[in-house]
Amino acid sequence: MKKLFFVVSIIILAGTALVYGGWFPAASVNGDWIWQRDMKKSAGAIMRLQETSSGAGLPSLTGTTTLSTLNASAIRRGALEELIYEKIIAQELKLVDSSQDWDERIARDTEGLFTGKDISALEKAARELYALNLNDFKRLVLAPQIREELLRKEIALRAKDPETWLENAFANAKIKIYFLDYRWQDGKLIEK
Repeated sequence: MKKLFFVVSIIILAGTALVYGGWFPAASVNGDWIWQRDMKKSAGAIMRLQETSSGAGLPSLTGTTTLSTLNASAIRRGALEELIYEKIIAQELKLVDSSQDWDERIARDTEGLFTGKDISALEKAARELYALNLNDFKRLVLAPQIREELLRKEIALRAKDPETWLENAFANAKIKIYFLDYRWQDGKLIEK
């Protein structure tokens, strides 16, 4: 009986640790997972920026908004939408040219931004503005921008319109949302 209690206790503790750490999916995009922990970090960075900003206008999918008008639910939804968008871009980049190691190229380009420069100011800004360490800042903020730029260049090299390509990719993506009060409908994340 003690052995059973011990095993059940370990399972409960492990499950709690997984949930608390965000080690479960928030969504899947064409079969690739978006983890809850990444969504929480992205939303946390936006919330931190909201706290430290003066409410300057920011572009969004629906027009310009101010951070001061956003609530926590809207920020989480926006963070998840952005992660879905970034996942689609990463998948499309691999489809456009599967012969390259895009992750390596993006890491190299990201590091290239800082070659020969003092990064202490960037580390401080990432920590104070976004509440992210430098590695998370590179992964969550810089790398997606570089990835999208590379995809747009690759599509343009093939004499295609990047906007049309991305709209089609976004519309045709198979997206599932898990454990959240959202659903994917007509290319948009909406509340259930």
